[in-house]
Amino acid sequence: MEQIAVTVHGENAGRLPSAINGVPRNKRVDYDGDGFAVIVTEQYHFKTNSSLQTTTIFELVDETTCEVTIVSGGGGAGLLQHDWGTESGDSNKLVAKLEAFCREHGLDIEHG
Repeated sequence: MEQIAVTVHGENAGRLPSAINGVPRNKRVDYDGDGFAVIVTEQYHFKTNSSLQTTTIFELVDETTCEVTIVSGGGGAGLLQHDWGTESGDSNKLVAKLEAFCREHGLDIEHG
């Protein structure tokens, strides 16, 4: 299992969940509430012949601060259940999407 945490600061921090795009609707579930959002995605990986689930949690601390936690799990195959880097790969792709969103919208991102 892989976990990555970042904190985003700026005026549009509450719009951060819209950075997670490009995932087909049948491979994604979105939850949102008062001050939080959770996006769960599932990706099939041919190299491990298995699926990987990634959960991204957005918590709006205040109007200009959003804490994001990305947790990826699964994707292991074979006797040793080795994931061949799929957990890290998917987590890093999501962080790259968040970083790109931050650049476009003038937000600061801290890697924790």
